[in-house]
Amino acid sequence: MRGLKSIYCLRVTILVGKTTILCVTTLTFSNQEELTETWKAAVEKYKPTDPTVSLNAEDFSVYVVDLDHGMKDKNPIEYVYFYSKRKPNEASAIKDYQLSSFLPKKFNEELVRVYYKRTYVNKEEEKKKVEEAEKCFQIWCDSKFGLH
Repeated sequence: MRGLKSIYCLRVTILVGKTTILCVTTLTFSNQEELTETWKAAVEKYKPTDPTVSLNAEDFSVYVVDLDHGMKDKNPIEYVYFYSKRKPNEASAIKDYQLSSFLPKKFNEELVRVYYKRTYVNKEEEKKKVEEAEKCFQIWCDSKFGLH
């Protein structure tokens, strides 16, 4: 009930930032704890540009989201059958030469998202914290993933 009331009153978390992990073989979902620890270390090390703002690592959540069509790194088109006008009652797999060149090389990707848990104390203070957290996130992405 409390969760529903939080949503109804718009007491939801704020997305600080998200980035894509390019090399999915080096990072798996089991390393979410490692990412959380490196994020906490980055928050502790970060010096806010606004001296009135202080970031607390416990106010943030790090999530790894795996997008893979439920098939990990397999091509989902290989498991789809198509019908043609010439043979409307016969399903067949699509040939390689019929595939679009727009198909991706990889069929899965992992996103890292950092959320700020709202405190609802002061909206202005909260806004400043989120701005500082976004700057910290950019620095963390550059150092951890080499991109943003």
